[in-house]
Amino acid sequence: MPSATRPDKRILVTGAAGFIGSHLVRELLARGHRVRTTVRDAGDEQRVVHLLGLPGASDRLEIHGADLRLPGAFDQVTIGCDWVCHAAAVVRLKAADPAAEIVAPTVEGTRHLLRAVARAGSVQRAACSGCA
Repeated sequence: MPSATRPDKRILVTGAAGFIGSHLVRELLARGHRVRTTVRDAGDEQRVVHLLGLPGASDRLEIHGADLRLPGAFDQVTIGCDWVCHAAAVVRLKAADPAAEIVAPTVEGTRHLLRAVARAGSVQRAACSGCA
């Protein structure tokens, strides 16, 4: 997790509507960082209301829609970010073929994000599920 001594960093957290992503956002805001987040549907108030209520959210949180299954979905949101914490994943409670319906699209979505990071040119560090 980035140090509180460097709160000038803008950090992208993917999958911010989920359990891990929302805790990453909370912790980063608590440490004074500017946080840009992605959720599948930024217009769905139920998915983002818990994020909007976090301390520091009103002045240091941006919420964007991005579906990790779509090529280019992360292109715009990675621009200007210093760090990326990737917590987004395809979540399905039932799948006839979990490898094809959950694992493969999640892996491909991670590739989409990494390509966007490479194109952005501003990301200094990318980490998965915890900003390690």
